[in-house]
Amino acid sequence: MDLKFLFTDFSGRIRRRHFWFGSLIMIAVGLLIAMLLSATLGLGLISGAEMAGETITDFDTQMENITQSGWLSLLLFLIFFSPGAALSIKRRHDRGAAGTDVWVFYGLQLLLLLAQVTGLGYTAQELGGLTIATPTTLYKVVSSLMGILGLYLIVVMGFLKGTEGPNAYGPDPKGEA
Repeated sequence: MDLKFLFTDFSGRIRRRHFWFGSLIMIAVGLLIAMLLSATLGLGLISGAEMAGETITDFDTQMENITQSGWLSLLLFLIFFSPGAALSIKRRHDRGAAGTDVWVFYGLQLLLLLAQVTGLGYTAQELGGLTIATPTTLYKVVSSLMGILGLYLIVVMGFLKGTEGPNAYGPDPKGEA
């Protein structure tokens, strides 16, 4: 399988094994980039205090950690948006679908990330004398929808067979190596 085709071309069809192969490459590279960014820029998904097992009780510090991890996640999203979409769209093509559901998933993900980095997805809540950052109801609803759609896409792209023979998106990839 040509890696350039796998990650850059939005036309055609790919088999399940090529989808999983491409996904594993993106996960490995994503973890490597996240570790490098964490080490060099100080960006991280977990703060030093949280890693040390300390509870962060200051609301401003909580929001700073939330937005910092949001920026790292947004950067990774932007890096992997095109290759991930190309991989997913071709897999949806193999099942005879245009891939609109993939675009909806990516749109929801971008919306959540923007809400996180701007702080609009979180609100202050009093709990036991402490003010803590909690996701807004809208953020929780969109997160839940994204989770359901994500699970659906994993099942459809990763486990269900493609259409046999040619379809509107090209020849059956099983005819290839």
